[in-house]
Amino acid sequence: MKRFAAGLVGVVLLFASAACGAQAPHAVSHVSAPRSSYPVGIRMLALSRGEARPLPTTVWYPAIFAGRDAPVAAGRFPVVVYSHGLHGLPAYHAQIISRWVSAGFVVAAPAYPRTRKDTRRFSRADVRNQPADAWYVVREVVALPRSPATWTPAASARPATPPAATPRRASSPPATTAGSAAAS
Repeated sequence: MKRFAAGLVGVVLLFASAACGAQAPHAVSHVSAPRSSYPVGIRMLALSRGEARPLPTTVWYPAIFAGRDAPVAAGRFPVVVYSHGLHGLPAYHAQIISRWVSAGFVVAAPAYPRTRKDTRRFSRADVRNQPADAWYVVREVVALPRSPATWTPAASARPATPPAATPRRASSPPATTAGSAAAS
């Protein structure tokens, strides 16, 4: 039995050392972090999917200078929706969101009506509505004009189409980079 165990250990070590010395069949490429960072602009939007689904949304975006309603930096930027957790608010995550924005992302963070902090009608079950809410926010943010000065509640006053009435194609995932908020 000892001979069998010693032989087994030897075979395992032989294969392990061969695996450690083998080179990968493809060269590994490394992607560098952005060499410069963008200042962070912030804008609040009063989005809504109807009376029962108000979605006050904070939009952080790459700007020319930092601050509220700052002009958008030149370029096209992918859009990310950040969803807070139960009893949360988008502002609780401003530090990590600001890092993403400075790297060149637009981040839209809705405050969900029944899972955000201090809501009177908290419901854990409301999480099932959040993918449709997030998809709505992506569509609205991508459709915004380039200038934050024109991002008013009236700019997002189009009536919402209920998600059940909107056929969803398999090629349209709800929470991916859906376009560019800087597109005109």
